[in-house]
Amino acid sequence: MAATQAKDVAGAFGLSLPVHVLTTQAKEGSRSASFVKHVFSGAHDLACVVKVARDLYVVCPELCFQQMACHLTEVSLVRMGYELCGTYMPSPGEPGGIASRPALSTPPQLRSFIDRTEGAYPGAKLARRALRYVLPGSNSPAETVLSMLLTLPYRLGGFKLPFPSLNASLKINAASRVLVDRNELRPDLLWRERKVAVEYDSKAHHSDYEQREYDECRRNAMQDSGILYLVITKAQLKDPALFRTQADIIARALGKRVRIKDEAAFSKKHLELRGELASWLLPQAGSPAALRPWEPAAR
Repeated sequence: MAATQAKDVAGAFGLSLPVHVLTTQAKEGSRSASFVKHVFSGAHDLACVVKVARDLYVVCPELCFQQMACHLTEVSLVRMGYELCGTYMPSPGEPGGIASRPALSTPPQLRSFIDRTEGAYPGAKLARRALRYVLPGSNSPAETVLSMLLTLPYRLGGFKLPFPSLNASLKINAASRVLVDRNELRPDLLWRERKVAVEYDSKAHHSDYEQREYDECRRNAMQDSGILYLVITKAQLKDPALFRTQADIIARALGKRVRIKDEAAFSKKHLELRGELASWLLPQAGSPAALRPWEPAAR
């Protein structure tokens, strides 16, 4: 691939340079700073490759996940799994920097690919380990962050809560349907058996009267259907101490407890997790969030 071709491909598909190119021939191609060549030494299975344009193929999402296991940390690989199995993608030109799209894969499909190609590609062990924490159905990076902070194990800085369903269908009582003009709702996080739903609200105080009205109707419809409906605002998500309190509340609602043996060590690990997920999740120096004590109040 020539440098001009690499730039054309990058421009057409929104890629950054250098473009990483897969080839089966170690001596194939020319040298250029515009692309990086990788020799494809695994099984030559065309099911691993997807044609996206004339003479242009990309590896399937399942192989991509396994390949990136050799380059990403466990946390970053879990986040990538959420994105592959979610319904959003980065899109700088869209509001919020994301756009909707169908899910590219599912956790069972990722796991099946790893099992079927055992030994053909590196990264299988790391991919399997990360895949244990990947949930499908996320609609946004914020939902991914919220779910990961709540469910990742203590060793990674998460609160080890049971896995929820993301944006799952929740039937509401017939008497409440008139409130929201629909038969079902899809809360961000739903623990169906425990009848607990958590919603991420990036706008703690909606300025739009109609939106506030709908939010309250939504809350009432869920509560009338026997669902404990909890809301986490952006400010609470960004504040480690406030979020810890919210995690405790959710855990109690689920009949669980957050059991941290060493608060100081866990606090450090939790901040590391936040920093790896997104810089905006770290409290700014001198802010109330940075000054707020971490340890939860005695109960």
